[in-house]
Amino acid sequence: MSAFKIETGTLIFSSTDTGTITFSLNYKRNPTVVVLAESDINVFVASISKTSAIIKASSQYSGNIQYQIISND
Repeated sequence: MSAFKIETGTLIFSSTDTGTITFSLNYKRNPTVVVLAESDINVFVASISKTSAIIKASSQYSGNIQYQIISND
């Protein structure tokens, strides 16, 4: 039977367009990562692995990025 896993948190950007989320839980395959900026800026997952994700913004940004990491492995 698969184990459902979820992590949530905040990634802080400080005059940058790139940040890294390091996962707290262990995943057998790449989880799904959902990101949301607290301001009017586009943020997206640039790359993902079983241990971390690189988050990019459309321009330099100072503020918080909320994230959820979801897996059913």
